[in-house]
Amino acid sequence: FQDPPVSTGGYLHIDDGMEFDPATKQLVKCGGKPFDPEKTYQVGTLFMAMTGVDDNHPLINFTDSNHHLFPVDKSAEMGRPAKLLLVDYMSKAIWYQLGCFDDMDEGDKGYLTAGDIHKAIDKHFSTSVGKIVVHNMLAAADNNADGKISREEMLRVTMVNATARREMDEDGSGTLDREEVRNFVRRVISEKEEEVQKLVDLVFEEHHVEGDDAHIEQSHVLAFVQSSFSIHGVKMPGHKMDRSEITAAKSRLQKQMSDKEAAGSTGGEVGGTEAKDSGKEGDEGKKEAA
Repeated sequence: FQDPPVSTGGYLHIDDGMEFDPATKQLVKCGGKPFDPEKTYQVGTLFMAMTGVDDNHPLINFTDSNHHLFPVDKSAEMGRPAKLLLVDYMSKAIWYQLGCFDDMDEGDKGYLTAGDIHKAIDKHFSTSVGKIVVHNMLAAADNNADGKISREEMLRVTMVNATARREMDEDGSGTLDREEVRNFVRRVISEKEEEVQKLVDLVFEEHHVEGDDAHIEQSHVLAFVQSSFSIHGVKMPGHKMDRSEITAAKSRLQKQMSDKEAAGSTGGEVGGTEAKDSGKEGDEGKKEAA
């Protein structure tokens, strides 16, 4: 990608949960289910495509007509460099491979330090890693930014791993009961019953379900994981986790709104002149998008 973004005639891709019919040129499935044209879906796409790059008019028109569905500042991932988002995700997902919290916690401190993490990585992967890897793992899990990882923080970051969430569901029912969550906590955090009970109760309280026979939908588990994480802290040489595209998009959207207001205030002019101005405005818009 270039900065500022440049149109290259790119096109959208679909994932394995979507199905496209080349004969009718219609999307027929989304998320593995029949596509409903009346439904609003949450999907991942290039931020730039929604704000003018590649001149994809359906996306541009949708953005223009649905500003309330396009919260420029509210999504943690929106407008950030993709490579850093991958580093952030991998720095979270790798925690599940490191073993049990209590085994990593040298001296039974009740928390993990950068040194504990470094030793666990070296032991598990049988190789030495750079300080930046340890920093990124610590930053990705350290929700309160105190420089150490608590049992609760490790539980949250461990559940980011999709494999971990699948393995929690021991009977494959698509829901988690207390015993399944308890077994998972014992395996990855601690066998100390007091700590186990505290964490199990936390998971179910945050899902607002009570009782010994309570169940949590697997599809809702990410809410527990994501409720405390923000995208910040990871590092890569030569890269910044800023949101420069957000700033650029805001400027483009503000200009579009100003242009529309200006066009509305001169709506009584001669039609030919208005059409000419509109064409000029369109050319400027294309240059702005490019």
